[in-house]
Amino acid sequence: MKDIEKLSSDDYSEPFNFLAFVKANKFSIIITIGFFLSTFYVAFFHHIIWTFDDGIYYLNYGRAILEGNGEDLIFMTGSIGGPVLFASLESVFHDAFAIEKMIAVLSGTGIVFVSFFVIKNVFGLKVALLSQLFIAFHPRLHFLSIQALNELVPILLILLSLFWITKKQLKNYDFMIIGSFLGLAAVFRFQSIFVLIAIIIFILVHNKKIRKNLSFCFFIIVFFLIAFSPQILYNYTTHETVLDGNPFYYVYSLSKFQTPEWREQFSDMENTGLFYTTFSDFDLFQKNYFYNLLFHSPNKLFNFNSFDNLSIFPAVPLLGLLPFIGGLVYCLKIKINRINLTILLTTLSASTSVVLLLGDIGYHSFLIIIMPIIGLTIFNIRNVNKNFLPLLILPVVFILLISIAPVHRSFHFLPMWIPLIALSAVFFIDVIPKINSKINQLILKKSQNKVRKNISFFIISIIIVILVLNSSFYCVLIVATFYGEPYDDIPNDLWNIFKIHNYSDQPSMEFKYISDILSNQPNIENSYVMANSPTYSFYTDSKFVYAQFTEGVASDTLNDYISRQNWSPIEIFLSTIHSNPSDRYNKINPLVEYLVYNPYVHDPNTPWHEIEVANKKLDILLNPNDPRIPSNFEFLYKSDKTQIVVYKIHNTP
Repeated sequence: MKDIEKLSSDDYSEPFNFLAFVKANKFSIIITIGFFLSTFYVAFFHHIIWTFDDGIYYLNYGRAILEGNGEDLIFMTGSIGGPVLFASLESVFHDAFAIEKMIAVLSGTGIVFVSFFVIKNVFGLKVALLSQLFIAFHPRLHFLSIQALNELVPILLILLSLFWITKKQLKNYDFMIIGSFLGLAAVFRFQSIFVLIAIIIFILVHNKKIRKNLSFCFFIIVFFLIAFSPQILYNYTTHETVLDGNPFYYVYSLSKFQTPEWREQFSDMENTGLFYTTFSDFDLFQKNYFYNLLFHSPNKLFNFNSFDNLSIFPAVPLLGLLPFIGGLVYCLKIKINRINLTILLTTLSASTSVVLLLGDIGYHSFLIIIMPIIGLTIFNIRNVNKNFLPLLILPVVFILLISIAPVHRSFHFLPMWIPLIALSAVFFIDVIPKINSKINQLILKKSQNKVRKNISFFIISIIIVILVLNSSFYCVLIVATFYGEPYDDIPNDLWNIFKIHNYSDQPSMEFKYISDILSNQPNIENSYVMANSPTYSFYTDSKFVYAQFTEGVASDTLNDYISRQNWSPIEIFLSTIHSNPSDRYNKINPLVEYLVYNPYVHDPNTPWHEIEVANKKLDILLNPNDPRIPSNFEFLYKSDKTQIVVYKIHNTP
């Protein structure tokens, strides 16, 4: 093991020897291959039809760009990288679904592989291997790696930049490489800009060589802009602006705290830029920001009450916080002395007072935990390895910036995930043995060899339990997602993932069955299908009008609804940008010829501002014999499983 660790820690600038590399990193390679095989199997033998719409939207955007119709598009949060990549590969291989899944599998595999070397740069082989195991067995990464989405390529590029910034010796070309990877990542997703800011902060503060550090920052920014230039060039030539996009809707629709007056400001789609939407009511912004910062975002990382989280114990609330804190305290080499105790007690009492006097204990109690950690970290920051600093700065910068808007999916936090996983691994590799050693020295009188064997067995047992629980969680998630089975039978689900399934029983196969019905309709490729998913349009090669089935007003007739006659400007905007062809400026006014109605069901805990004016009259479509259904609505199909109904609309000139 010592020989392997020595060989694997050699300077990366030495001539590359493939056989030596494989020998030195064979355990990491085995873990990576295992991840690839398991995700490939599920992606291509169980995920047989689109379950998430985002991949189709990005594919449609990419097709439009390649056809020269980019002026009709607007990217709410993404960039052109994924859409153009998907559409370009589809033009060669003619199977967009398989292409996007394969990209996800390879990107997830790359993340597992590269993360090992990022963490090894800082903590060495043992911590890197355990971290890689936690990453490779995490259900959220597995689940994301089998989906046809646009999420993992930029995460892989960000990890590659972190590999270079955590090297012990940095040279000019390293900063060029870092900037290039982050620029390429930004062409897919803008989260890499947060990573860029964190790395620039690290460069500026890691030593006192100000002039040299500024030159490093210059290299990174220049090469970031060079790599990001395709997005800038596209925006300028297509929309005559350097940056295009309008993510205001995520603030508008997902913010926890809202008022009718605040929402009314955006009813006519004026002043809907992200900045105005976020800061137009500063008191409301502060309330939402601190809710996101102290509850919503940490909830996605450590699981306060979220099924969708990145904790190393995703099924157990709060438990993932303990190894993270323990590993951080160990790396900071915090000693029990008067200064540290003063910092601890001062920050603890101050944060508790702030929460009790000014905050909400239900939403802001995380401040009581995190403020003492931040205080001790700042005071003891000199004790950590220099190449750990960028990984330490990254989560702070990332969460401070991303909490400006509510982020509803845990995988958006993946760029800051590596240091959290690494510190958890440190807890198991270094902290638990030292705690055990101290206890045995103070209380027990046992031989050191016996103590080491006992604690090693204990740690290995805990790690195996974590990996088994995560695997079980993943299997339950997969079987429930693809086969509609309940989340309450883990032993059965572990077996079910490997048994032969009747794929026609998958709930998502209803998309394909309805698409087959529509495909037999005359001239379907030139017809507009109104639905809440683009999947039907994808499989029928038809045109698509997006609807949430919550739009309009209560007095609308069914024909008023499908013509979008009384939809609000925001409802029209969302419909036009998600339709295919996309219609950013609402020039087409499509004539709907087919309606696929999926009943809209509100969660009883839905906040008032998410309960839009649903057109209740749409529910009469669920009974094809209802006399209130207009005569121009021809019934085609109703699903017994999902209650989805399909109608052909006969439009008179």
